[in-house]
Amino acid sequence: MTRSCRTLRNARDGWLGPRIAAALVTLSAAGSPARATVCGTAADEFIAAEVGLVREWIVQVPFDSAAWRLEHIVVGRDLVVAQSRDGGVAAIQSAAVDGAPRPGSVLWQARIGTPGGLSRPAGIGPQTVAIARDLDVYALERASGRVAWREQLGSTADAPPTILGDWVYVPMSGQIMRIPVNPLRTPSASPATDQKAKDEPGGRGSRRDRTAGKLAPEPLVRKSISSGGRVDTPVNGDENAIIWTTTDGQIVALERVATGWNRSEFELTATPVGAPAIRGRSGFAVIGKDASTPPTLARIDLLTTGGQRLRAAWWSPLPDRPDQGPFVSGDTVVVSLGPSGLAAYSAETGEPLWRSCVVGTIVAVGGERAWVIDEVGRLSGIDLASGVAREWLPLGCLTVPVINTASDRLVLASPTGLVVSLAPVRPAAEPAPAAAEPAPPAPDATDPVDPAAEPAAADPDTTPP
Repeated sequence: MTRSCRTLRNARDGWLGPRIAAALVTLSAAGSPARATVCGTAADEFIAAEVGLVREWIVQVPFDSAAWRLEHIVVGRDLVVAQSRDGGVAAIQSAAVDGAPRPGSVLWQARIGTPGGLSRPAGIGPQTVAIARDLDVYALERASGRVAWREQLGSTADAPPTILGDWVYVPMSGQIMRIPVNPLRTPSASPATDQKAKDEPGGRGSRRDRTAGKLAPEPLVRKSISSGGRVDTPVNGDENAIIWTTTDGQIVALERVATGWNRSEFELTATPVGAPAIRGRSGFAVIGKDASTPPTLARIDLLTTGGQRLRAAWWSPLPDRPDQGPFVSGDTVVVSLGPSGLAAYSAETGEPLWRSCVVGTIVAVGGERAWVIDEVGRLSGIDLASGVAREWLPLGCLTVPVINTASDRLVLASPTGLVVSLAPVRPAAEPAPAAAEPAPPAPDATDPVDPAAEPAAADPDTTPP
């Protein structure tokens, strides 16, 4: 395990370089308000290129920024949803999709609730965007922003809604409210999660599982699920298995099987810090924010196919108390330890990998970097392999921390609505080597010799002695 504590460099040390300085002059001369705003910051396309990032798009979210501020920025796989305090909602196309507008396009705007009301970050689904605001939850069509339906909750949501399969899950008042995404649609059948019957000799399985590997569709009606405690982080999972954590340290998972849903519970012994990070069928959680519990990172294996319980794969002690949920990239789990900086662990074994003295909020992990808004307001890039701080970039006005766990993009935003997406530069694919031309076949000794092809005899007058 190595510790890296490097002296931060600044513009006087020459890290921008003469080429960047010339580029900044060019941008300033362009006169664009957006370019002038990001000039010299991490969102400057020339500075981003110097640290292995490409600026995919930059956009100004349209809302009354003189009177209100951006409240939430939610990053999905190919959609970014921006919410302002006045009830405004804007959807931005964030990735290239066939038939969709180019990345960085504002797809639509909507307004819900009353200005200044309590709002939770949006939940983004394949066809719907769900937002809990005040005492209601709204479902907006992802393509147009039209309000498809509005459901009264009776109280405010304790955590953002999540869309999984045919359902919107909203944590509130010691329960998980499950609302159909589209109550008028025919419920869909799901692939069976219980493979035990299919693996029997002959592949026939039990009588109830002879439906081409499909689970019977559920009636699309609203239902309340006991959460086992207060839930203040979003539900996670997929259409056939969901998981959440309670504030008293309990992990609850539901797995859909042919006969309904199997419920499993696991005690963490303390309140988890933030939401668990999910990778495949494993979840990573940190506990020990208060002094009564030793700080610990745990890997909990989620419900496997046909399983009916949760299992702790390993527990790893932390050197200091965590202040943020973990991030996972490949085999690396990164944890923020408050004033003690960052620490990384192996996702497979829980073994410590490295420590870093950079203190701040992790906003994204990907492209061989953990990106952190550090304690002095700069964007720091930490090498995932070694923990060494490689980049330090000024943020300028882009001070809104946008936590992205959906992709490896780095999304920056300002309180007045400027949103920028940066992506790691992908290495260019090497061209396939050209096929070597076959060598001409050697002449056969029995072939007749062409006299014209024989070499001419040397001239004795010009032959050197």
